[in-house]
Amino acid sequence: MKVLWLSHFSPFPPKGGAQQRAYNMLVQAASEHNIDFISLASHALLEEKFQTVKQGLKVTNEALSKHVNVKALVVFGGADYAKNKIRCALQALFSAKTYDEVYYNHPEFVRAIESAIELEKYDAVYVDTISLMPLLKGITTPVILNHHNIESLMLVRRAEQEGNILKKFLFRWEAIKMKWLEKRYADKVTVNVTCSKLDSERLNSIVPCNTHCIPNGVDTNYFKRKQEYKPENTSGLVFIGDLTWYPNVDAVSWLATDIYPAIEQALGGVDLNVIGKGSVPALDELAGKRANVTAHGFVDDIFPFMENAAAYVCPIRDGGGTKLKVLDALAMGIPLIAHPIACEGIDVEDGVNVLFARTPMEFATKLKLLLADKNLSESLSVEGQKLIEYKYSYSKIGKVFNLVIASTQSTNFN
Repeated sequence: MKVLWLSHFSPFPPKGGAQQRAYNMLVQAASEHNIDFISLASHALLEEKFQTVKQGLKVTNEALSKHVNVKALVVFGGADYAKNKIRCALQALFSAKTYDEVYYNHPEFVRAIESAIELEKYDAVYVDTISLMPLLKGITTPVILNHHNIESLMLVRRAEQEGNILKKFLFRWEAIKMKWLEKRYADKVTVNVTCSKLDSERLNSIVPCNTHCIPNGVDTNYFKRKQEYKPENTSGLVFIGDLTWYPNVDAVSWLATDIYPAIEQALGGVDLNVIGKGSVPALDELAGKRANVTAHGFVDDIFPFMENAAAYVCPIRDGGGTKLKVLDALAMGIPLIAHPIACEGIDVEDGVNVLFARTPMEFATKLKLLLADKNLSESLSVEGQKLIEYKYSYSKIGKVFNLVIASTQSTNFN
């Protein structure tokens, strides 16, 4: 099949939750289908990950071209990035369009999509986020719509947790508009791809539609222990995540202000390594006072930190989709202590392959139990790895995804 793949971000390099999913899904799809790829590419991220934007575009193009036909990589958000974000926010505030609809409506990106559709005959179009759907005008080709999260519900959660009254209003307004967008398109596309059965249920509660769960997965060639997990060969706690992404910011703030002090009271000083670009004031303050707490920032190779950690602590209590950091931790056989929301959409079982904790005291109690019980920690490690091999390796997920792509030929887009 010939498929047009539209993305709102470049999936290379695949270092980050959404990038990992997009890159691995793209590679799996390309193993069986002929893919034309059109994507936006953030100027800021290219600058961050490469020496220059020009070099970043070249490397990204070369890497993706091994698998797909790169039709266009459209750089956006350059020198006027801050001004453009403000302009988009104001435009969205006083219209029925979501912020993302306005933000992704880049003229060069739109022209590339229109040109591809006009010049090529596609069997299907894959759209990586719902906010790109308004760019597909008058199309009759079957459409596969991906949902990294159920965006309207994630915005509702964010509004509920926001303390600033103005921001709370803005998030609620965005949630209302996003829900309109979901109602407008989800029942029109051929199939909606979600990250979990829970997200499929959530989307169907908004508008009855055709959904198929393609779970987030793990690159098991990378996230695989070199040595069997043994408590005596590991030490400390680890958390890994982008610290510019608000669920991670909330989680790390909570970890620094409430959870770590509870752990310290129960166990004394415990090493804590937090890895991810960005900074969180509460963590920086704690790291300044405690020699065994380290905010590493972005680290190119996270493997040594994961291999050597005694436990992975994941106090995420917001966001949607499924958390790839949880899957990565399970794949690496790191005993996992997590808030239940962090594991939404993942088939874990409390006490078997994860320990759930909902309060700072529960995190401290579960960690104390874990560190005192060698059999428990080793069992959690083994069972986590088993779960990933059985259900969440991209080689297995890819086979199901390619069947979903092929199935669009028996259904019409209307």
